[in-house]
Amino acid sequence: MSADSAFRRPLALWVAGLFFVCIIAGVFAPGLSGGFLFDDYPTILQEPKVQLEQLSWAGLREASLAFHPEGGFPRPIAGFTLGLNHALGNGLEPFAYKLTNLAFHVANALLLFAWLMRLLSTPSWRSHRPGLPAAAITLLWAIHPLQVSTVLYVIQRMEMLWVTFALLALWQYTEGRLRQIRGEAGAPKHFAIAGAAIPLGLMAKESAALIPLFLVALECVVFRFEAIDPRWTKAWRTLSLLGVALGSTVYAALNLRYLRDPAAYASRDFDAMGRLLAQLEIVPGYLVAIVWPRIDRMTFYYDQLAAPAGITLPVALGGLSMLALMLAAFWLRHQRPAFAFGVLFFLLGHLLTSSAIPLELAFEHRNYLPLAGVVLAVYGLLPERLLQPGRSAGWIMVGVAALALGSLTVARSATWGNTVLLAHTLAEINPQSIRASMDLGEQYMLAAKKDPTSPWYAKAVAEFERASQLPQGSIMGEHGLLLMNGDFGLAADPAWWPRVQEKIATVPLRPQEVDAITGMVEQRLAGLPLDGASLANVALTLAKRRALAPELYALYGTQAYQDLGVTGPAAELFAMALTSPTLDEDFRARIRQGIVNLGGDALLKATDERVAMPNQTDT
Repeated sequence: MSADSAFRRPLALWVAGLFFVCIIAGVFAPGLSGGFLFDDYPTILQEPKVQLEQLSWAGLREASLAFHPEGGFPRPIAGFTLGLNHALGNGLEPFAYKLTNLAFHVANALLLFAWLMRLLSTPSWRSHRPGLPAAAITLLWAIHPLQVSTVLYVIQRMEMLWVTFALLALWQYTEGRLRQIRGEAGAPKHFAIAGAAIPLGLMAKESAALIPLFLVALECVVFRFEAIDPRWTKAWRTLSLLGVALGSTVYAALNLRYLRDPAAYASRDFDAMGRLLAQLEIVPGYLVAIVWPRIDRMTFYYDQLAAPAGITLPVALGGLSMLALMLAAFWLRHQRPAFAFGVLFFLLGHLLTSSAIPLELAFEHRNYLPLAGVVLAVYGLLPERLLQPGRSAGWIMVGVAALALGSLTVARSATWGNTVLLAHTLAEINPQSIRASMDLGEQYMLAAKKDPTSPWYAKAVAEFERASQLPQGSIMGEHGLLLMNGDFGLAADPAWWPRVQEKIATVPLRPQEVDAITGMVEQRLAGLPLDGASLANVALTLAKRRALAPELYALYGTQAYQDLGVTGPAAELFAMALTSPTLDEDFRARIRQGIVNLGGDALLKATDERVAMPNQTDT
């Protein structure tokens, strides 16, 4: 009996599947003991909707409404699963959340294997014994070290969930087309499942909008509109052409929208064209990280990257390399269809996140699904039958690759399993990252346990100071210093507030700066001993430079009045709230009543005088 035929025996299939699952789970298991990280805090620890104390349909319905990004689709499936985690697990204990993520990753690996089994058996492809090649491709995808920052980063469950539905759609569409080509019954059922997976994927993350493009690519490169009935051939070709035309039009309109609207990038320190140029360098960098993985270059944070001002040598070389890859895929589409489809799959997977949409420049989790395309493309370049039963050289090669990738993933997972070690490692391998520096400073601060004589306090001060000197010009280092000293009951260094004031007045204002100032205002109102006068002036400078929500103006005004009275900037900030273009009449009345409750008629009069002054809210 051949090794491949074992995949058709139920007992052997179950044993092989269990072994497969154990390998995948084993390489990520060392990271399950790690903590929450970065966006986990605002989306899980600071989001009460997903923190269900007991399991109920009402609570789960509320959790499903937790995530609705501005300008994007709601993500009810992600919120539902996180709420379920909190209710069934140990509250905000990260282990349960990470274990659930790992379970989704294993499920995605099984779906990928099921799809590849059908994909590699299509008539136009060379593999007539697809089980072992499908298992090899899936395993290398699943245990790649780049996947650590998706699987063990809780909030990236959203990424894994839409991929679940994408793989389901690809598998069922492939099954339906194979049945249709062979004249077998049941194709409509599989097409219906594939179609239903698309809206479900959109309820996990907007990236599921790529699923129809994957299906069109599958049709064009793999099935090539083949059908028993010529009328179906014509229908598939027409539908594919319409899909390409519609997708291209929508994509072009999306990019033009952001290219023509500089205000969309108000929270970024780059513009749409700079972002597009940066992707010509970043996407080839992803490819290198997949083919030649080095965990000392997988930095997780990429906030140190700057968008180019024009076409630089790295941008030009990156663009030419992508063009060469596309030309090679087109040239080899008949001789090496797996390579051609793998290349197209990788590029399509980055189509949205590498567009003019004002996202951050780079994140590792954007490769979660596209990585499968790279492994498939490499398989497509191998000699025919190299990965078939009885070919020991091919399986030795796969074994070596799996051992190397698995070892790297175990090592990276072990780092992610220790919060302090992870913070130290990320700051060490990426010394230009403010986020990595701030994480390390916070770990030192926690280790000091509010003891100014602790050596950890000195380390925290040094790390926050280092963050404040990084070239991005962020206030985050000073933010950490001021909050730490306030929490420890220490006076602030006289240089810190002037540095914050200068940066807020001059550097590009990103969301993190707004969040930092807002957080300090909230903590000052809660009683943290910060310099109220300096904070109020910084908040006013921020408000004058950046259009904010009216509730933020009102919040800043409240702090300014409580610390400085009516003679401070409170009236000006409240006037900004009352003249905000996004303010409705009901909220206006509530703000005015709040002003009276806070400072009486004197504060309301001062505010109305500021409202009447021309250009007083020039933001």
